[in-house]
Amino acid sequence: MSQLDLIAHLCSRLCHDLVGPVSAIGNGVEVLEDEDEADMQKQAIELLAHSADLAARRLKFYRLAFGAAGGEGVPIQLTEARNTCRDFLSGSRTTLNWPDESVAGGDKLPKAAVKLLLNLVLVVSESLPRGGNLDVAIHTADNGMGMRIETRGSETRLSDAAEQALRSNVTPAELDPKSAPALLAAQLAEGLGSRLELQRGVDHLSIDVHVANAA
Repeated sequence: MSQLDLIAHLCSRLCHDLVGPVSAIGNGVEVLEDEDEADMQKQAIELLAHSADLAARRLKFYRLAFGAAGGEGVPIQLTEARNTCRDFLSGSRTTLNWPDESVAGGDKLPKAAVKLLLNLVLVVSESLPRGGNLDVAIHTADNGMGMRIETRGSETRLSDAAEQALRSNVTPAELDPKSAPALLAAQLAEGLGSRLELQRGVDHLSIDVHVANAA
């Protein structure tokens, strides 16, 4: 799998998720330019505010999940990662349950671990087409840190391409923008000296990963 192929699919994913709110901003501007009615102008302003907020929340999430936010080697606050996920899922039918927890040595995680975590949240959230609960648990473990991302009580629909990507077993022809974050997560786990452990059922999906010496 070429890294350029993966990057291209991640860029396509980013563009796909931003084109909607950005287009809506353009529509709102057009309404403001053409309409004199106060009610229409108010609706246009509300559309602009909502779309700008949505675009900003998505950009913040993808910057942290795909990009190099903060610089190489700089650990990231656990609360920042959690708030970024909450903001990303805000307004969706998926409820994020991520209690106050920390890892040994403080409330920061290595950047690669945060990127891994956010990509797993993205993958698992997309397995809930009808919404549901998404639980994140982070705990200290022998020689490092354990993470679990799971759904419960909801119908899950993890695509075959995403599942194979999580197992690093996807071909270039099978990879697409929807499954690219799953492959990125698998590569991040491998780079941290770990692998993803996947369990799935009709109403359950969980992904576990152990990161050695992450504290």
